[in-house]
Amino acid sequence: MTPSHLYTLVRRDDHAWDVDPTGWTGSPWSADAQHGAPVSTLVAHLAEASIAPDGGGAWRLTRSTVELLRPVPRRPLVATVLPRRDGRRLRVVDVELVDPERATVVGLGRSVWTADAGSIEVSPGPIAVAPWSGLDEVDFISGEMRRMLPPGFHRSLRMRTALRPTPVIWLRSQLDGLTEGDAFTTGQRFAGLADMATVAATRLRAASTGVSPADADLGMHLVNADLTLHLSRPPVGEWVGFTDGRVEVAEGAGAATVRVLDELGPVGRSTHTVVASGR
Repeated sequence: MTPSHLYTLVRRDDHAWDVDPTGWTGSPWSADAQHGAPVSTLVAHLAEASIAPDGGGAWRLTRSTVELLRPVPRRPLVATVLPRRDGRRLRVVDVELVDPERATVVGLGRSVWTADAGSIEVSPGPIAVAPWSGLDEVDFISGEMRRMLPPGFHRSLRMRTALRPTPVIWLRSQLDGLTEGDAFTTGQRFAGLADMATVAATRLRAASTGVSPADADLGMHLVNADLTLHLSRPPVGEWVGFTDGRVEVAEGAGAATVRVLDELGPVGRSTHTVVASGR
């Protein structure tokens, strides 16, 4: 598959879209299911179009939450955008994904946008990590795993990693955009790749034992049932960084969390509810 786009979208009315996924939305779990990252990118795109159709202006994405109620099928869906709050400082929109073949809701998203509320700032402070620009680029998935896994979004990922001074993973998708001729916005990139928190946290945990994140386990023994990305400021750039990864699981379920970086430093956190995959 040549790098291109994730979906074809056709507007039904003011609040609903027909969503046709391309092969790039595929999941490593099943050839018939979508990866969570494209779904999260789609939610961000539809929220942006509803809340800030002019490209953002004074509004910025503060939280993106996606609930994966069941495996999202890689076949045509219907997305409904539901504005919940339209205030002066806070706007909230929900996105519902329905599988019309089974008349079932397969995913829910909530996007929270805020306006400039003043100069109050509480910063986590700088984090000593190697910038992506000074690191070698490697495949996110090894050649052996590429032969084992079905095609999909995971094959679009490029990775740069370092163990020192603090373990870090940088990821970027090679795809052109969500739809043909429509490049990803920075918010879409970060909302989508926030779905990689479990894999990143697993690899970063291995890095604490001296194993390079590039050589660590893919983390496919855990699957995330949701994701929440909190952003403390608008992110910049195309590379999404992950550090300070934590995984806590007992009796087959738990949580994974990572600190999210851009090229300027810490920008937020991504958290997943995780369950054992059975693999």
